[in-house]
Amino acid sequence: MPFPAHRHWVILPVVALLLAASMADMRGLPYGAQVVDGGASRLVGGGSVLPDPETAWSLSGDAVRLEHGALLIHSAAPVSVVCGRARVTVVAGAAYVRHDEGSLTVAGITAPVLVEVGGSFVAVPAGMQWSGDAKELMAEDPVTWWALRKVHTIADRFAREQRDLLARLPWGDDAPPLQRDFVFLGDALSILPGAQSRREALHEEVLLGAVREAAEGGSIQDVERAILALGALSPRAQSVLVSLAVHRPRVAQLLLAPFTGDPDTLTLLSLLPATSDAAWSLDDAGIGGARRVARIVAFPFADAEVDALGGLARSRWERDLRAWVETSHRPAEFGAAALRALHDLVMKRDRQGYPERARFLAHALLSLPGAQDQSVADGAALLRALDLVDAVVDTPAPISSAHASSASSSERYDATALVLRARRELELSGALPFLETEVTPVAPEIVRVTRAVFGGTHQDRILGFTLDLRRMEAGEIDEGSTTYPLPMPWSDFTRWARR
Repeated sequence: MPFPAHRHWVILPVVALLLAASMADMRGLPYGAQVVDGGASRLVGGGSVLPDPETAWSLSGDAVRLEHGALLIHSAAPVSVVCGRARVTVVAGAAYVRHDEGSLTVAGITAPVLVEVGGSFVAVPAGMQWSGDAKELMAEDPVTWWALRKVHTIADRFAREQRDLLARLPWGDDAPPLQRDFVFLGDALSILPGAQSRREALHEEVLLGAVREAAEGGSIQDVERAILALGALSPRAQSVLVSLAVHRPRVAQLLLAPFTGDPDTLTLLSLLPATSDAAWSLDDAGIGGARRVARIVAFPFADAEVDALGGLARSRWERDLRAWVETSHRPAEFGAAALRALHDLVMKRDRQGYPERARFLAHALLSLPGAQDQSVADGAALLRALDLVDAVVDTPAPISSAHASSASSSERYDATALVLRARRELELSGALPFLETEVTPVAPEIVRVTRAVFGGTHQDRILGFTLDLRRMEAGEIDEGSTTYPLPMPWSDFTRWARR
């Protein structure tokens, strides 16, 4: 419900925007021009580019060309850098790009990066770096093919240096002011120079404020309507939608839906914990084979943050990995090469304190054609990987008295597989991707789901429940302070949850 007292205040940020734009005109700087600050150049979409000294580069709008030298880029909206035959794309954070005499180095300082060379791709997750030939990424031999795409963790010192430099960049992807009530200033704007372009910019900012308002507290239907009103996305609109998606996982799928025609951006957002489930759940028909392979290869390295990549994303990745290897021209060799390239990562994840991630990755790799060949790796490493796969949960989490008789602390089951099965059922039931949703095994074939989000007819519903995967039955259902203790068949429950 609009508040009359708020009606007058909502136009103040807009008026300030117009006055600032008018002052820029008076200084000879047209609205939307690049602003230079401490050596950094402002992008139209709100991001910034900071070149190293002696770097040869050019900027036209948001089109960046790097002849030689290095750039530090920060942008929420997707930005592409042309480096000879190569093209580097950055989204949702900061990245470092160096191009010298045909060699290329990229580092995802806080953002994932996509490198394209002659139709082949390498995806570099945040926190990782890659160096290679800026002219060729193709190789027939599977081992060489994997080696060309090998990524490394960014050195701590270099990461600190780049983060310090980020503090010098002029941040330009601020959130638009909330718009609870639309205010049309009409012909009063015509007295200002460049009235038409300024009116269009003002109109877009008001629409983006409505998107932010809906994303932060509205219903699914509110978000859909606000995004639909935007129409074609400008760089500024792209920046706002990506930023909101990163910070509002509840509606990330809707906020990223306009990017279904932008396969580079969807590929990169598939590798961020906050947006991974949303990006993998969208129609990925536009992500061709080469990009799909790039995100398959990068996905295990992206799952390195404290916040894990989503369960839906993991299940989709495992499916795509197997399909890619099995349909390759040399399945056994590619499967064996995948295990060679990634089995050390399995051990690393276990040492880092992520045994479930290690177990999941080992299970996916050892199910590939050729991966069981003892010549793939030394016997000790393979046995360690097998041990991770066969590891079981001996002390399940506390369970309710209703299930106490069906499970004891000595029962053994594959917790990872159980969680994945439950998340697949949630996906098929229409539950919305939500990073706060937790799935916890409590007994063989039974999980406890908390904060699952279903899009209801009038508003979203956040529910907790137990899911018995053997009986396909939901029980111990709670919604806020209300509890529904009686079990329901899964099909009936999902219909009820979406009403």
